[in-house]
Amino acid sequence: KEGFQVHSESSESKDKKGVSWFVFAIIAAVAITAKDLVTKICLNKGADLRIENVILNALIGQTIVLMIYDRYRTGNFKLEDINRDKKVDSKDVAITVWTGLILLAYIFAVTYSVKTAPNVGYAKSIETLGVIITAVVSHFIFKSKLTKRMLLGIGLIIGGIMYISFE
Repeated sequence: KEGFQVHSESSESKDKKGVSWFVFAIIAAVAITAKDLVTKICLNKGADLRIENVILNALIGQTIVLMIYDRYRTGNFKLEDINRDKKVDSKDVAITVWTGLILLAYIFAVTYSVKTAPNVGYAKSIETLGVIITAVVSHFIFKSKLTKRMLLGIGLIIGGIMYISFE
């Protein structure tokens, strides 16, 4: 029951578990798509359901799932056994606050776009620009390679987004 480990390896190194990263990426894509479809359904059900409530529910839901996962990972389901004396590094707090704010901005933006788009697919296709942004930023920050094949893929993604989203 090990937790997820974040580590830095060269992009050339092989995943020890074969294609597990790919399987998890597919699961993530399906899960986020399901979340966005449920969001659109919920927002269309009634005028009294506001975007702020959807965002709050998403954050509460994520917190509960992470707490359950942590309890599962540690094998300790007794809340009174949680180590309350653990010291928190200010760097950890800063990272948590920044990632939380970024996540909040993402949830707001995707919820609003899913609510107002004529088709959820339009919003989701434009959201895939994140793939391009991630590849380009990773090239500069992590020195990841941007091959001709990747650049062709980036061009195809942009073309596909334009084709799907703009009639």
